[in-house]
Amino acid sequence: MSREMVTGFISNLNIDTSKAIRELGYEPKVGLEEGLRTTLKWYKKNGYL
Repeated sequence: MSREMVTGFISNLNIDTSKAIRELGYEPKVGLEEGLRTTLKWYKKNGYL
């Protein structure tokens, strides 16, 4: 995993979805923990980790 990828993860941790929920009716399909677990599995499967 490159430094840029790690920086991207860190810089995107403070995402506020309240506007998308309010204006678009957005509903997350998975929680944060499950989403991180799935993402990590994908990165490992595709050789990024």
